[in-house]
Amino acid sequence: SPRMKRRAAANGGQDEQRPPRKSQKTERGVSLAHSPPTPKDSDQQVLSRRTGTEICDEQQVLHPFPQTSGSEPRAVRPSASLPDLSSVCARVPLRWPSRLTVVRHGQSQQNAALDLYQTDLAQAAIRDADIDLTPLGEWQSLQTGNFLAKTEPFDICFVSPYKRAQKTASLIMSQLPYNVKMYKDNRIREKEFGRLHGLQEQSVKALFPVEYETRKRDGKYWYRFPGGENYPDVELRIQIFMEKISREFAGRSVLVVTHQVPYKLIRAVLQHLDEGAVLALPEVKNCAMMECALSTAKCPEGRLRVKSFNNIAYHMADFCRPRCRRTATQLEQAQGEPGCGTQQPDKAGDEPTQPPTST
Repeated sequence: SPRMKRRAAANGGQDEQRPPRKSQKTERGVSLAHSPPTPKDSDQQVLSRRTGTEICDEQQVLHPFPQTSGSEPRAVRPSASLPDLSSVCARVPLRWPSRLTVVRHGQSQQNAALDLYQTDLAQAAIRDADIDLTPLGEWQSLQTGNFLAKTEPFDICFVSPYKRAQKTASLIMSQLPYNVKMYKDNRIREKEFGRLHGLQEQSVKALFPVEYETRKRDGKYWYRFPGGENYPDVELRIQIFMEKISREFAGRSVLVVTHQVPYKLIRAVLQHLDEGAVLALPEVKNCAMMECALSTAKCPEGRLRVKSFNNIAYHMADFCRPRCRRTATQLEQAQGEPGCGTQQPDKAGDEPTQPPTST
């Protein structure tokens, strides 16, 4: 071309001495002159490049570079051996105690006053934590201890810091043929009634008419006593207590001595009960036992299942017998004597009498 001739003239004819370059073929603007000849790829190699995998021993394994969008799913080489699921489940640590036994305290002095439908309770002037057991409550605690002594041994015992609960736990422990460490835990104390402690409905209506109407509006479950608690408040600390025994005493046998409201709410936490279900639970008897056992049927770490609720280990007819109407100290001294805490027949001439309702 004229342009090339002018360039050759300017260079003195040097370009004419250069060997001619090979012709280049282009396809869509891409030079193929220096592309080395390659054999035709197999279908398997093409699939390997498309899916982001490489071929190894006739099986496809994951390639380190990422898969491009829109490509086919990458094949994964099957594992040589899968672990035995049963052995894996066997190594999963337990989450809950193997056994949880919850006991309400024996009859207290305030319980006896409520049984007599007294309008003004003498216990209103006593701090709730200082209310003691009656002789009947002491006997109930001893009978419960005799029953629990024949069951699986306990590893630990938690008790409310209130006097009636501590005395119940001590009397139960006195009947066990082994020693158990006992710890106080404030989280399982009774619901706090605040300014209305020891007052009956008539007294509340006369002295605190606003609180009386508020309780009627909110209901037993949600009403929070002035200076006290409601059911959800107690449930919150019960949940924290259950987390503690789950974390620190999994696989152990645990005994809990508490009060009526925490007793019910322990079941509510385990069974996810709502307001209606909690209020539908029956009144808990003094020294009633709730047995919970660990079950691994549905999950390897286990779940606590309620086996029994509100069961007692005594018969009131036994306490009505004269030989059994004794204080806790006399009963401890009379260990082995027939007729105390048992269902043996009375001697001739012994007539049953009504149990005392107060001290």
